[in-house]
Amino acid sequence: MPFPTPYSPETRSTAMELLVQARDDGMNQNQAAIAVAGQFNNGPAVSTLHLWAKEAKLFAAPTIKKAKHQATRSPLQIHSVAVKATEPAHDHTSDPRDVASTLKQENQTLRVQVASQAKEIKALRGLVSLYV
Repeated sequence: MPFPTPYSPETRSTAMELLVQARDDGMNQNQAAIAVAGQFNNGPAVSTLHLWAKEAKLFAAPTIKKAKHQATRSPLQIHSVAVKATEPAHDHTSDPRDVASTLKQENQTLRVQVASQAKEIKALRGLVSLYV
């Protein structure tokens, strides 16, 4: 059995109309919820307004487009293709220590890239959670 709402249908209807007006005025969901909550003396909280806006799908979530070539390959495959195109093939007469040093440098570069991408993913997840 769901919890009863402390707000009348009229209060919710008014709040939804104000959210739509705020959206049409160019506000994002967070700005609109804060502005609408400030218009009520003892009305719905900002979190409640966020929930109502989410349920009504008033604010569209941004879509993230992926490049077609990246959607079909993993980052390692993309990197390996780029490396093959720019670096000459190693011959069998190379000193193994030089090859190991080169591989260690490349590994460090990849680790930095992965860490950077992990930060970007975390930031994007935070943005998506605002809209979902």
